[in-house]
Amino acid sequence: MKAIGLSTLGPSTALRIRDLPVPVLRPSGVLVKVKACGRQIALALAFALGASMAGAGPVEDGIAAFERGDYATVLRLWRPLAEHGEVRAQFTLGFMYYSGHGVAQDYAEALHWFRAAAVQGDADAQDRLGMMYSLGRGVAQDYQEERQWYGKAAAQGHPAAQFQLGYIYASGRGVTADPVEAFKWYRLAAAQTTDPETRDAAGRAQATLAAHMTVEQLATAQHRAHDWKSLPGAR
Repeated sequence: MKAIGLSTLGPSTALRIRDLPVPVLRPSGVLVKVKACGRQIALALAFALGASMAGAGPVEDGIAAFERGDYATVLRLWRPLAEHGEVRAQFTLGFMYYSGHGVAQDYAEALHWFRAAAVQGDADAQDRLGMMYSLGRGVAQDYQEERQWYGKAAAQGHPAAQFQLGYIYASGRGVTADPVEAFKWYRLAAAQTTDPETRDAAGRAQATLAAHMTVEQLATAQHRAHDWKSLPGAR
């Protein structure tokens, strides 16, 4: 199957999507946005404390430290949580090391923490791990690993990962090009995201694909998207 040209909707678009703000969730569920480096930067910090770490002190104190730009305190409070296997703390450290936000940028360290969270099933970490394999940051570029991790995140309903899978199948990057699968993932990304840029980009990608698909292919893709269900306990 010939790959369909989506040069304006490829990895650069997905990367811009990943640069958009990520919600910061307090244990109470209140949405917080953190401003830094001239743009909104945020972290998903809603993680459950284990029985041996009862109490919200480190969580609340860490959020407060992040909001006032005291990243040394964030690292001091959340590294022990991450080392004890707290998934959202692991993701947070990965984010900080990946972006160089409050620490020296270190892709290898970011990869370590994203992987620790990803193997525990965290969709955000799985998505970031897929991106790192895609770009070859902190690890050798590997499109099979990229697709594996994006696939895990997409199966949990992660819109950015679903968008990226759409591009992978449309372009035939590491797989046989498959416009039906590509259209399905773009459609799911557009339907599930709350971000206008992701929705618009996925919509444009669907239109580009549809122009080269048969009526039967389009119907099959629409049915697959309609029948798709995320994994139990998905985000």
